[in-house]
Amino acid sequence: MPVVFAVSSAIMAQAVTAGLLGTVTDPQGAVVAGAEITLTEPSTKISRTVITDGNGNYDFHEVKPGIYQVKVSKQGFTTFVADNVLVENLQKRRVDAALNIGETAQTVNVEAGAALITTEGGTITSSIDKKRVADNPSIDTYPYPYSLFTTLPGVQGNGWDLKVSGQNTAQQTIGLDGVINDRFGEQNNNINFYEEANLTTVNATADNARVVNYNLVSKRGQNAFHGMVYYKRFDSTFNARDWADPGKTYQLQHEAQVEGSGPIWKNHTFFYASWFYHRIPTGGPRDAFVPTAAERNGDFSASQTTIIDPQTGQPFPGNIIPADRISSVSRAFESYYPLPNAVLANGNNFAWTHPFADDISERVFHLSG
Repeated sequence: MPVVFAVSSAIMAQAVTAGLLGTVTDPQGAVVAGAEITLTEPSTKISRTVITDGNGNYDFHEVKPGIYQVKVSKQGFTTFVADNVLVENLQKRRVDAALNIGETAQTVNVEAGAALITTEGGTITSSIDKKRVADNPSIDTYPYPYSLFTTLPGVQGNGWDLKVSGQNTAQQTIGLDGVINDRFGEQNNNINFYEEANLTTVNATADNARVVNYNLVSKRGQNAFHGMVYYKRFDSTFNARDWADPGKTYQLQHEAQVEGSGPIWKNHTFFYASWFYHRIPTGGPRDAFVPTAAERNGDFSASQTTIIDPQTGQPFPGNIIPADRISSVSRAFESYYPLPNAVLANGNNFAWTHPFADDISERVFHLSG
């Protein structure tokens, strides 16, 4: 019973992939220099402060995706507060502030929410959040994000055949928490461990070496403790067989996950930990192409491939290899191949059930702050 273990630990803070900027103006529309901008994440109470420059602009780099409060204050003006500012992965979010004349103790609150239109660049990005992952009814032998990506605009195919805006995998960059992996190592990209998956379909930014990219954002802890347990079972009893298959292979799949997150040092350091288990005890269906009885005797007349005589460089007449030209070694070797037993839709002609269990056990642990 083969078991695969995958462990991922991030002792340092996660890489970040978003930003927030804006311009502060007075009631006449003139820019306000020297205003204090405080960016706070309410769920962790972690905050940062910058000062607007001579053009009234501010810019927060390396912002983790999440929901924030933006507070703008300047002597002689009322305080501006934007609540529930949603900053998404790979996004450069703009929040401008128009200050009113008055006491700083007075506050003007606005609800910012999500940005309806991205105005800071020509990048087009689609997102899948953890709720869509939890509600996803599909059954995968491993929970890669690919099947969910096919629900996004501009995406076709699945897995290694994924096409994004017409670009194949050779033109796609893979990112995990903003760390690029162009070698397709697929280290631990179990979609259940991630808060959000973003797929840039048009105009990937200059920090990506390829035309399109996807990035997965890990789940992380907050000041409140959170936990989750789930179990999912798939049984093929009520499934129909594929139209070209000779019969239906019984399949059973178990999937379970336990996760927890919370503070280690409140308002400073947080943890996220999860364990994922996946088991297919019944094995699964497989198929392949094997030589036909005629081909074993050198008769390739039914094949669309032209068989060339290596001695003359010309095709064998009728696409048939003479019996005396087939070596005894080849005849002995072909005896290890089974005869065809099916006509499958994908062109293969031999189907069987792989009898061994396919077990996966993965653990992940992150610290953030």
